[in-house]
Amino acid sequence: TLIHVMTQIFYVGTGGSVGRELAPREAGAMFAQKWNHILNKIGLSLSIEDQELLIAAAAGAGFAGVYSAPITGMFFCVEILLHRITKRTVAVSLTMSIISMLIGTLVKGFEPYYLVGHQKFELIFLVIVIFTAPIFGMLGTFFWKAFKQAGRLQVKDKRILYHLPAAAFLTGLISLNFPQIMGNGRALAQFSIKANSSKLIVLLLLGALLKAIVTVLTLQAGASGGTLQPSISIGASLGAALGMALQPIFPMITIWQCALLGGCSLLAASQQAPLMALFMIIEVSHLGYSAFLPLGLGVAVSIGTSKLLLQKLDSTSIN
Repeated sequence: TLIHVMTQIFYVGTGGSVGRELAPREAGAMFAQKWNHILNKIGLSLSIEDQELLIAAAAGAGFAGVYSAPITGMFFCVEILLHRITKRTVAVSLTMSIISMLIGTLVKGFEPYYLVGHQKFELIFLVIVIFTAPIFGMLGTFFWKAFKQAGRLQVKDKRILYHLPAAAFLTGLISLNFPQIMGNGRALAQFSIKANSSKLIVLLLLGALLKAIVTVLTLQAGASGGTLQPSISIGASLGAALGMALQPIFPMITIWQCALLGGCSLLAASQQAPLMALFMIIEVSHLGYSAFLPLGLGVAVSIGTSKLLLQKLDSTSIN
């Protein structure tokens, strides 16, 4: 597991187009498993349910420590890993995530992961949410399907020795003219948040498309990594582009807010985890309370659209 974790860190560090959040989750789960072995040896065995909760909470805590996002780590545990939201699962996972965040901030400080503006979200922004969130929900659903398909077709034999370098070479070629495409997506998302000219619409759309392609190809080629940050970067690029396109009609909107709406809404659909997506964007960007209503509505509309689309796709495949 340690070799796998270090390999992921190396690959993302050299520009591989996957998220870096899988490595700390795996490391946290590994330490929890070792702790469970120690408890068994001294006669303090945990039940199967408690073992699952311990390992899942440790994985969420690993995420929380890296991004200084304890609520996100808790929701990752209970919403994605356990699929069980109870007082007990929330209490255990949130406590572990808070402790992990404390240790992490002592080492690296408590700066926001994304640098955003200081304007408050206005009520008029809800109109933009209603127009755009269904789009992010549909696109997020297709990305969720694409990520799942890449996982099923992932190279796991000796072919990885040329499939993965080929994916890395493609990423490197694209990065010659578009360096934001590299890594976990933070650079592309930050570029989208800071974009302030309608001349960048084509570039933002191209960035979203290229990031989606290289991420899916990288995962299918055999790379291990997360899809959270790539999903945010794709959504942020699309959100900023849509915001610029709508700005002549709604001149009062702020592009960085549109970018965060896109990242949050698309993340909710691509991970099928609305609560985790909402709190992740709020925590890593250090947003104020004015963000809860528009982003929460965006996530709700996005995941609702996604569920309806998935039902439609499933019924079509059955027929």
